[in-house]
Amino acid sequence: EAKVSDLVSKAEFETVFKGGKLIQPTPENKPKSQVTIKEYTGEAIVELLGASAKNLKGELWQKGGAPTRGFGFFGGGGGFSKGKKLGSVPLDITVMKVTYSNASQQLSIALSVTNSSGGGSCGYDSDDF
Repeated sequence: EAKVSDLVSKAEFETVFKGGKLIQPTPENKPKSQVTIKEYTGEAIVELLGASAKNLKGELWQKGGAPTRGFGFFGGGGGFSKGKKLGSVPLDITVMKVTYSNASQQLSIALSVTNSSGGGSCGYDSDDF
């Protein structure tokens, strides 16, 4: 998951973030809330972000921390392995959650992404990045 936040006016928020599924406020969920939450999935993300939604890249890492054995001249004992960068991979946005506070004019965007190259055999887990 990747998160960003910025200050924007209410007019800018309403102009840019049309559509999407309204999570809050709704008649059933905090109808008087000053915080607006919208969720975008699938084609709604592509409509909102355009070509940039398809051009995301991330770094694939092998997790560190595995115990190692060191055989040094002075009995250099074991330790733990370091994480290793395996390369760049294309990412797909699965869910984009947009939160806007009317009071503070704070806009927050959280992106949930997956490895679109299907590199599951490399030990990639979207929760680990």
